[in-house]
Amino acid sequence: MGEMTREEELAAMTHQQLLAYQRERHGNPYMPLSMAKKMQKADFKFMHLGAAKKEADREAQEEARRRLHDKLFPSDPRCP
Repeated sequence: MGEMTREEELAAMTHQQLLAYQRERHGNPYMPLSMAKKMQKADFKFMHLGAAKKEADREAQEEARRRLHDKLFPSDPRCP
């Protein structure tokens, strides 16, 4: 069976799991369920931004590696 994505895990949480997750994440042991639901809604709303940032960071890292490799091992057309 396939693994669940983070979005699927968050969507499949029961109220008690959601409350425990948000309380731990935000360090507020007295957070009510209504606030936890609002925070989960905000998490879903902005989840795509985190994914886009990770992708941009990965691409920047690959580009930096490529530039470093080109600097350390320049291609010389005179060499076979």
